[in-house]
Amino acid sequence: MTLLQPSEYDASYFDGNTQALRHNAGYSEYKRWYRNEGENSQGEHFRDMAKALFDKYQLQGKKVLEIGCAKGFVVKDLRDFGADAYGIDVSDYAISQCEPEVKDYLTVADARTHLNNYKANEFEFVFSLRFFECLTDTELDALIPELNRIGRQQYHRFGSSERQEYYVNRTPETMTQRSFRKGTDLGTSNDLTRVSTK
Repeated sequence: MTLLQPSEYDASYFDGNTQALRHNAGYSEYKRWYRNEGENSQGEHFRDMAKALFDKYQLQGKKVLEIGCAKGFVVKDLRDFGADAYGIDVSDYAISQCEPEVKDYLTVADARTHLNNYKANEFEFVFSLRFFECLTDTELDALIPELNRIGRQQYHRFGSSERQEYYVNRTPETMTQRSFRKGTDLGTSNDLTRVSTK
């Protein structure tokens, strides 16, 4: 297995249809996904995810951080709903492609080294969506104490990938054994009613 290096989260990773692919790990086009996902859908995949997080964790006016925010779609939508949301991502390309309204709230940074810049309990809520698969076990175990330090509450979605040469598959069994802060929610799908609380 060869996990991607920070420099590989570039245009080829996020928008592979714009140039020759460097690998087969990313997306042909990372964009808004307009579709109706049920009775209370906002009409767009990332906005639905943001609304689900906003409602479940009561994020009105709360300071929130997304780890691995990519182009910042969820951060932007959380801000629209009323959260004081921010995001970090290792990809300067992804953040350069964000919607203009959210640009000032996104930071190009490597979570493995950047979280120590935040104060203890600086965020009411810290979350990630399929970010942990991009880390080795050693990197993840080193990151968790920092997540616990900066966030009062956490939610992390994880899973497995068919592209196992680039990602570490994460399972509920292995994730719930890790040293997340008590009360951390861990999930494997967009359905926030199906989470395991650490």
